[in-house]
Amino acid sequence: MENFDGQQFREGSYSPMSDGTNYNGFPMYQSATGQKMWNTMGSGWKIGADPSTGYGISSEFAWCPESASGWSWWDGSTMVLDNDATGRCSNCTALPAYDECLTCCSTVTLSSTDSGFLSSGYSIFAGTYKTYTTTALLNN
Repeated sequence: MENFDGQQFREGSYSPMSDGTNYNGFPMYQSATGQKMWNTMGSGWKIGADPSTGYGISSEFAWCPESASGWSWWDGSTMVLDNDATGRCSNCTALPAYDECLTCCSTVTLSSTDSGFLSSGYSIFAGTYKTYTTTALLNN
């Protein structure tokens, strides 16, 4: 869930609850911060602490949260339509460019067979680089 202009603390990745909890026959989802998302069967998806305590974000009805539109958030007195708020699936095989899919190598090797590079001053940068396990100090 992303791009909300209000109630941003409810944004983030949501996964089906590990205990298999359902609500109205739909899986209930939970974020790393404990926020829950559930389908109200006819009234859309809701995001809040728990279905019994209300919600701060809601959508128009859709079978899946990533298909929902018309997301809105509670500003303290009314629900505010948020046109750029969205939900999406995180599928790193199909969509590897999303932030949550990015991984970094522990080592990178820079090498070349290009004679122009090898004879230039830039050749000093050829070699193997490793990530620091501690904070680097003065090029150590």
